[in-house]
Amino acid sequence: GLLGKIEHQQQSGSWVMDHTHIRPGALHLANGGFLLIEAREILTQPGIWSLLKRTLFTHRVHMESPNDENSLVGMQNLMPQDMPLSVQVILIGDLDLYNRLVGQDEDFLPLFKLQVRFADKMLRTHEAEKCYAGVLANYVLQQKLLQQQ
Repeated sequence: GLLGKIEHQQQSGSWVMDHTHIRPGALHLANGGFLLIEAREILTQPGIWSLLKRTLFTHRVHMESPNDENSLVGMQNLMPQDMPLSVQVILIGDLDLYNRLVGQDEDFLPLFKLQVRFADKMLRTHEAEKCYAGVLANYVLQQKLLQQQ
């Protein structure tokens, strides 16, 4: 998942949760770097788009608790603190989806300032990958898109 989760198991008729059941999410794992997300995938999951926007605006990752009633016992003691977040999120999608998001969500452009278009098809060679990575890295440096720590 994007925000991580706290797993629980049933042992001897009771629910067991401890720090070994905390699983980091994609945002935790990408902290300090880049996270590529398929835009259509995240938009089709209820509530995830709002959670991603809140996380990017606040620059903090808040781990969500499980939603079933069995997990509520002991949850207050187990919930990890919010974690500072410094990540560049790259949404991957087509032009129609981009235009729809720009028109329907006023938060989209402040969060995703840069639109990049690639050819529909390209040779996937080691040299081509290095070239595209170099172009992107150069643009990021020129535009000062990386936050200084």
